[in-house]
Amino acid sequence: MSDTLGQNRQAEWRVRIDAYQASGLSGSQFCQAHDLIYHQFVYWRRKLFKAEQIVRRRDPATVSGFTQVVVEQSPRAALTLQLPCGLSIQGISHQNLDLVHALLEQL
Repeated sequence: MSDTLGQNRQAEWRVRIDAYQASGLSGSQFCQAHDLIYHQFVYWRRKLFKAEQIVRRRDPATVSGFTQVVVEQSPRAALTLQLPCGLSIQGISHQNLDLVHALLEQL
């Protein structure tokens, strides 16, 4: 098989796989709707996916896939203690219970 024929076949299958991904159908349903042989479809889907993965690994501009996660406490997670004398302690959470306890002992 010549390179040109192989490249043409690969391009045809890339178009088919892109259409499949946009279709929302299962692989089997897509093959039935487009008169494709399912095992050939699976072969090309895997082959093209692996080729894309290799290109992504070699491309220095590709993001690693990791992202920074910042955990923020929502305002609802913090409690406020309103004392009868009018004193208010805000921002009470499980992380600062010892401090709140020490403050209350000093009152």
